[in-house]
Amino acid sequence: MTVVGVVGNAKLSSLDERNVPHVYNSMYQFSSRLYGVLVRATGDKATLTRAVQREIQAVDPNLPVSDMTEMSDLMSEGVGDRRFAAWLLTSVGVYGVASYTIVRREKEIGIRSALGASPGQLVHMILRDGMTPVLVGLAAGGVAAALSGRLLAALLFDVKSTDGMVFASAGITLIAIGILANYLPARRAGRIDPIAALRND
Repeated sequence: MTVVGVVGNAKLSSLDERNVPHVYNSMYQFSSRLYGVLVRATGDKATLTRAVQREIQAVDPNLPVSDMTEMSDLMSEGVGDRRFAAWLLTSVGVYGVASYTIVRREKEIGIRSALGASPGQLVHMILRDGMTPVLVGLAAGGVAAALSGRLLAALLFDVKSTDGMVFASAGITLIAIGILANYLPARRAGRIDPIAALRND
C-alpha cells in the first residue's frame, strides 16, 4: 500500500468515542456494498438532495441513493440520548420539588383563599416563591460549573467548558423548565377548595 495523504482525527460512531487510528482505502482496491459521500453545500435541503442524487446517478444510473441526512442531524442524534436524559431528570426533579412544596403549603393556601386571595394572586405567589430556589440553584450551579470546568471538559464535545453561549442557553432552558414546573402545580393550587384545605392536617 502507498500512503497518499494524512487526514485529521475523525469520530465515526459517536461524538464521545476515543481517537482510534483509521485507514481510508481506495474503493477500487477494497470493494464494499455501502459507501458514504459527504457534500459541503448551502441551500435548501430538498433541492440539494435532488442535485446530489442527480450527480451520483450521472456517474452510474444503477447506483441507489438513500439516507440523505444533514450532518447537524447526525451530530444531534449522537447526543440525543444524553440530552433527553438530562432534560427528563431536570424536568421531573424540578416538577417534583414544586409539587411537594405546594402540597405542604395547602393549608396556608386555603387560609389565604378564605381571607379573600384570588386564584390569580395565589398562582402569582406560588410561582414567585417556587422560582426563587430555581434561580438561586441556577446561579450556584453556574458558578460551580465555571469553577469545575476542567473536570466537565471530558463530558463536552467540541465545546469549551466556559462557553458563554452554552451557559446562556442552559440557563434559559432551566428557567423555562422551572416556570413550567411551578406554573402547573400553582394553577392546581389556585383551584383548591379553601374549606377542604382547612380541614386537612
